[in-house]
Amino acid sequence: MTETHPATANFFSTILQSLIRQDPLGWYKDEKWYQEAVLIQNSEFSYPAYYTAHHFHNVTDGYLSVVAALSYDLVSPLLLLPGEQVVRQELLQSIAHSPTRILDLGCGTGTATLMLKQAVPRAEVTGLDLSPYMLSRAIHKTRAAGLEVEFVQGNAECTHFATESFDLVVASFLLHETPALVSQAILRECHRLLSVGGRLVILDGHQHNLRGLTRWDHLFGEPYLQDYSWNSTNAWMEAAGLTGVKTEPIWWLYQLSHGLKQS
Repeated sequence: MTETHPATANFFSTILQSLIRQDPLGWYKDEKWYQEAVLIQNSEFSYPAYYTAHHFHNVTDGYLSVVAALSYDLVSPLLLLPGEQVVRQELLQSIAHSPTRILDLGCGTGTATLMLKQAVPRAEVTGLDLSPYMLSRAIHKTRAAGLEVEFVQGNAECTHFATESFDLVVASFLLHETPALVSQAILRECHRLLSVGGRLVILDGHQHNLRGLTRWDHLFGEPYLQDYSWNSTNAWMEAAGLTGVKTEPIWWLYQLSHGLKQS
């Protein structure tokens, strides 16, 4: 696993420790979170090499750490400018049809997953993520909101869901966390999972505007950001078999891509 630069680690450690002390939701102090994480985790589950090779966001062990799960909801509102809810709302507004089966890939702590359920309350919503700690946090938030959402530990490259199981698949800030070849495999899986007429919507960093910002890679612990930025989500989606692919800029830093499965 790659080492974190000391200055960067100290910078983020100071921020995280300050936020952790606030612990506004009391989740970490509730012993049930660890029990849930153990129950979520499949003993036979194998993490992909790219996922365990780096300290994502300069947190030791990356997403396989309770610190990552605890800090994510505290740090995201500070980093997703002009505001996390504002940015994520762009994804919701792009949903023109009325899906009944929704999959949120790389759901993390479930922020977007819950927003999807609230926006389409009659839909069956499923969140999938590699990290049992992030999923435990998502379950806590779902219960607190009084919503019914299914959360599953799984690999977005090979979800094991049945073909054509969903009519809407979304991925928020997932692709920039994966190598380009993995991103392409994820999009092929999305095409398989979508029913005919179903849609894929991807919210992530603006590829063109992130090119060459290598300092961000180190400052924010983003090992695959440049690999992502020098590629094209449009090209990936079209290669995966999606049609009508279109990408729109969002607040300069982000982009929203969507496509349709016609056959």
